[in-house]
Amino acid sequence: MADAKGHQGRSLLVVDDDVDVAQLLAEHLTREGFDVATAPTIGAMWKQLERDWPDVVLLDVNLPDGNGTHLVPALRAAGDLGIVMLTVQDDPEDRSEALDVGADDYVGKPFALREVTSRVRALLRRLQPGRALSSETGHVFGGWTLEEERGELVHADGRVEALTAKEARLWQALAAAAGSPVGRDTLSEQVRNVAWDPMVRAIDVLIARLRARIEANPKHPRIIITVRNEGYMLVPDESR
Repeated sequence: MADAKGHQGRSLLVVDDDVDVAQLLAEHLTREGFDVATAPTIGAMWKQLERDWPDVVLLDVNLPDGNGTHLVPALRAAGDLGIVMLTVQDDPEDRSEALDVGADDYVGKPFALREVTSRVRALLRRLQPGRALSSETGHVFGGWTLEEERGELVHADGRVEALTAKEARLWQALAAAAGSPVGRDTLSEQVRNVAWDPMVRAIDVLIARLRARIEANPKHPRIIITVRNEGYMLVPDESR
């Protein structure tokens, strides 16, 4: 088995026997700046891993030559990488088993491509904290930038807004996916370290607090916008 290689957090391997799904993921993630390889079977996955060790594997549960979930311990033993399981949306047992055996995250099928991207980026931030968010937090949103060490948002006109720890993590999570929506479930995991509960509106409350302090009109936000059925998105100044 080849040793893990340095790809600066951009190398992915998609393991899925559904050629259309694998191609769709590969094309989208390539456009998002990742170096993506694919494999349709477990055997092909191991051969690919011998050629090139990725930062993250997106691994389907149901493969023609075995169960992807059962591979997680072997992948963990083989080297350092992140593991995101691709599971059937309405099968909580698949999801629970994947996390129990050591997978880092799961994405339910059918999935939104932007959600996959957000989850991969979030996982890479957790795996590589030394580089986490260094580029994303430097982006400008409505004139605001994050001073991470002080936990403050600083505006180009000199205004300063001190953030709570959760507000800062929320801003970082949104900034890391700048220009793409991030789902409430992803935000809840990153900000509160718990699974999202539709009955608990903690993320919506944090969003409302930030909007009240940075938006010219919080009822009609232009910096932190809501993307229907997908989540929240920070709009970079350069995209305005």
